[in-house]
Amino acid sequence: MSTGRPLRAIIVDDEKLIRDIIKPALTTLGCDIVGEAESGPDGIRLFEETSPDLVLLDIRMPDMDGVEVLAALKERTPEAYVVMLTAVDDTEVIEDCMIARAKDYLRKTIPVQDMISRLQRHIDRLGGPA
Repeated sequence: MSTGRPLRAIIVDDEKLIRDIIKPALTTLGCDIVGEAESGPDGIRLFEETSPDLVLLDIRMPDMDGVEVLAALKERTPEAYVVMLTAVDDTEVIEDCMIARAKDYLRKTIPVQDMISRLQRHIDRLGGPA
C-alpha cells in the first residue's frame, strides 16, 4: 500500500562516509532524506523535528550509543521504524537492538547493492514508492 508520497528518512551516524553511501541508496529507492545527524542527542532532536518514516541509526557513536537512542525514540514514538547500522560483530549488542524493537540491522561492510536490496524490503513494508 503506497503512501502516495516519498518516504521521509533520517540517517544518524557519526561517520560522514557511511552517511554519504546511504544517502544515494535511499534516494535511488525514492526516499527523501530529511536530515542527518552525527550524534545520538542530535539524532533524537532531528527525529522530533522531522517525524521521519524511516530512521537509519548507527549502533556505535560517541556521546550516546545507538541502543540508547533507539530506546529514546521508541519511548517517544513506539511505532518508529528504525534500522540499525553496525560495523561490529557483537551479537549481544545486535540482540539488544532487536529486543529494543529495531526492525533490522545492516552491517556496514555489506556490498552497496546488498544494502539497497535490504533497504528496498523495508521501504516496501512502509508502503513507499515501488
